[in-house]
Amino acid sequence: MGMDVLGRKPKSETGASFECKAPIWAVLWCYCELAAPAIAAKVERADSNDGDGLGADDAEVLARALRAHIANGHAAAFSTRVAEDFYIGLFEVWFLREFVEFLEACGGFVIW
Repeated sequence: MGMDVLGRKPKSETGASFECKAPIWAVLWCYCELAAPAIAAKVERADSNDGDGLGADDAEVLARALRAHIANGHAAAFSTRVAEDFYIGLFEVWFLREFVEFLEACGGFVIW
């Protein structure tokens, strides 16, 4: 099963959609909860394809928080822990960067 994250008001093709497999999305969203708990908490059903999501302002705040975690090395450290404890490839920093680029261009998003 996959998760389709669709931009509400995409500013570019990058913000139109973000797709990934459900297990990868679960770990990615878990990291969002660590990086920006107050913003991530606004998504009550991140693990469901029922249209929950964030508005444009909150998506941009989440993008900034994630960019900071990439820059300061926290994302890389998390990736290493996931690879050691669970499965290599379940959380990759390059994939997080792609999600950040989506967040910056999506104008808010819904999860389908």
